[in-house]
Amino acid sequence: MQRSSCARRFLLVFHCTVVGIFFFVLIEGSAVAASYSFLKKVTKAYYPNDHVVLAKEVEQITFHSDGAHVDEDEVYITVLDQQGKQDMQVQSFYFDKNYSTLKVETMEVIRPQKGGPPQIIPVDLSKNSRLQAPSSNTKANIYDPSQKVMKIFIPDLDPGDTIHYRAVRKTFKSVIPGHIYGLIPIQQDFPVRYYHLEFDVPANRKLHHLIKDTVPGTVRFKTSQHGDSKKFIWEFRKVPKLVPEPHMVPFIRVAMRLLYSTLDSWEQVSRWYFGLVEPKLTPTRGIKQKVEELIQGNADEHSKIAAIFYYVAQKIRYLGITAESNRPGFEPHEVGLTFSRRYGVCRDKAALLVSMLRVAGFKAAPVLLSMGRKLDSEVVVPYFNHAIAAILDESGNPTVFMDPTSETSKQFLPDYDRDCSYLVADSKGSSLGISPVQPPETNLVLIHVKDRVGANGTLHGELKAISFGFADTIFRSIMLDKSYDDQKRFLMRFVRNKRAGIEIDNMSWTNPLDRSVPFGFSCSFRLDRAILPWPEEARKASAAASGKAQALWPLCSTPYIGLLDRWILGKANLNQRKYPLKLGYVFASKWVEELELDGEGGNIVLPVSPNMENDVFSSWTSFAVSAHRLVITRYFALKKLEVPAEEYPLLTRLQHDLRYEAALPVIVSFTK
Repeated sequence: MQRSSCARRFLLVFHCTVVGIFFFVLIEGSAVAASYSFLKKVTKAYYPNDHVVLAKEVEQITFHSDGAHVDEDEVYITVLDQQGKQDMQVQSFYFDKNYSTLKVETMEVIRPQKGGPPQIIPVDLSKNSRLQAPSSNTKANIYDPSQKVMKIFIPDLDPGDTIHYRAVRKTFKSVIPGHIYGLIPIQQDFPVRYYHLEFDVPANRKLHHLIKDTVPGTVRFKTSQHGDSKKFIWEFRKVPKLVPEPHMVPFIRVAMRLLYSTLDSWEQVSRWYFGLVEPKLTPTRGIKQKVEELIQGNADEHSKIAAIFYYVAQKIRYLGITAESNRPGFEPHEVGLTFSRRYGVCRDKAALLVSMLRVAGFKAAPVLLSMGRKLDSEVVVPYFNHAIAAILDESGNPTVFMDPTSETSKQFLPDYDRDCSYLVADSKGSSLGISPVQPPETNLVLIHVKDRVGANGTLHGELKAISFGFADTIFRSIMLDKSYDDQKRFLMRFVRNKRAGIEIDNMSWTNPLDRSVPFGFSCSFRLDRAILPWPEEARKASAAASGKAQALWPLCSTPYIGLLDRWILGKANLNQRKYPLKLGYVFASKWVEELELDGEGGNIVLPVSPNMENDVFSSWTSFAVSAHRLVITRYFALKKLEVPAEEYPLLTRLQHDLRYEAALPVIVSFTK
C-alpha cells in the first residue's frame, strides 16, 4: 500500500515537472518569438525589389569631455535573396588601434521557422573572423600596423535569414583633443526600416548637429537632460534606399546624413593642424644645401618652385610606414627624417615641400584636402583624407597649390585634387575653401594633320600630336607602365581608333621620362577608300559643280578627337540622372587638318556642323577653303568637373551631335 502511494506521488511529481517544462519552453519560445516579431514584415513579399533590409538598428554613443566615447551598436540585417547573401556573408568592422578598440560581442543568424520561434545559429568567431590590414592601404603603398579591419565570415546564411550582431567600439583618444565630431550616413543603398540613434553628451558641451538631404516624414528628434548629461535621440523609420548612379558624386554627398561636432569653426581645425605640423618643418643642413643646389641658375620664381616641386615629387618615394606617436594619420614625420629616408606618405612629402619652399624664400603652408569630394560646410566635420602644400600671398591666401605625391605629373595640382574642400594650416586660422578648377586649355591635346587625297580615294599624310597638363600626365603614366613595344602598340591603337582600316608607319614619340618637353608623338598614315561615289540625286541636292562627285570623310571625321574625350564623355551613359555626374577632369582637344586635293580643280560642299557653347562645354568646327586645299579645325572643351542633374541633358545631346557630325561627308567634285 505504501509502495502504491509512493508510486502515485512519483508519477504526480513527474507529471507536474513535465508540464512545467512544457509550459516553460512554450513561454520561453513565445518570448523569443515576440522579441523578433518585427522581422515578420521584413520579407521579399514586402520588399520585392531589394536584396537586403536594415530591419533594426539601435546605437548608443556615450561621449566624454575629453573626446573619448563608447559606441554600442546592435544591428539586425535581413538577407532577402542570393544577391543579398553574397553582399552580406562577410561583415567588416574597421578601427584604428591608435585611437580605438573594437569588440564584436554577438554574431548570430536568426532563421525563421514555420509555426514556431526562430532558430538562433551562433557564429563561431574564433573560426570565422580574421583581423587584417585594409586592402586600400596596400594599394596605396602604405604599411600601417594600427589600421585594422575585422572580417567575419557567416558560413550558415540563407535567403530569409537575419544577421544579428552587437559591437562595442571604445574610442580612447580623439584626433582633435577634447572634441567629438562625425558623419553618420542614414540613407543607404538598401531600405532602412528602423534606426534608433542616441547620443549621451556632457551637459557642459555644445553639440552642433544637422541632418542634410532629409527624406520627409522619416525622422523624429528629441532632447532631454539628466543631471550632468544631455541626450540627443533620433528615430528614423522607413527610410527608402538611395539607388546609386554610375559615375555619380560620392554617395555621402547626396544621401540623408547626420553631421555632429563640438567644433565651432573651421578656423579651430586650421589652428590645430598648424600646431601639429609646424614643429616638424625645421629644415636640416642637408635640406638647405639641396635647396641651394636646386634653385641655382633659376632666375624666376616659377623655375625655382618647379625645381623644388619636381624634386620632392620624383625623388621622395610615396611609401608609408606609420610610426607617429601623437596624432597618427595627420601628424607628419620630421622633415629631416623624410629627406634622409627619401620616402614618405602624403603628409610627409607635403611637409618636406613646405619646408624646402620656405628655405627658398617662399611663404608656404601645409594644406588638408578632402580628396574626391566637398565637405558639408555647415557643421565642422574635418574628414580630410589627403595633405598637400600651398604657396601663400602676403595676406595668407593660397595662390599656388601643389601635390607632390604624383610622381609622373608635370602639373603642380592634378585635376583629381581640384573642386575639393581644403583647409590651410594657419596660426590665426583659415576658413574652408574649394580648390580651383583650371581652364580646360591647360589640359590640351593638340593634333595636327597634313594629308592629301586623290580621286582614287586614297588619303595619306602625317599626324603629329602634343599633350599638355593632365593629358600629358595621362600619356606619361600609360607609357611608363609599358615596354617599348607596348608603348608603340598603344600609340598606334590611339590613331587606329580614329578611323577603321588606317595603316600606320614611322611611329615615333618623345621619352616619357623627359619632363622638359611636353609628351608628343608622330606617324605617317594611309587610308584607302577615304572617299566614295556620291549619288546623283544627293549631288544635285548639294548643288555640287559638274564633275564626278565624291563623298570624303577626312581623318578628323570621328566623334572623339583627343585622348580624354571618349573616356570622360562616355560616363554620360544614362538617359537622365537624379544626382550630379562626376566627370573628374576638364580638358580641351583640338584637331587641325590641312587637306590637299589632287586634280585640276573641283568644287567643295561643306557639311553644316552643329556648333555648341554653354556652361558645360564648347564644341565647334570651322572650315577654310582655297584652291585644292581644305583646312578643318575641330575643337572641344569640357569646362566642368561635375555636372548637375539639370544640366546633364546637354551631354546626352552632345554625344548625339558628335556622332552625327562624324557621319557628315565633305562633297568633292573632281574635274579633269
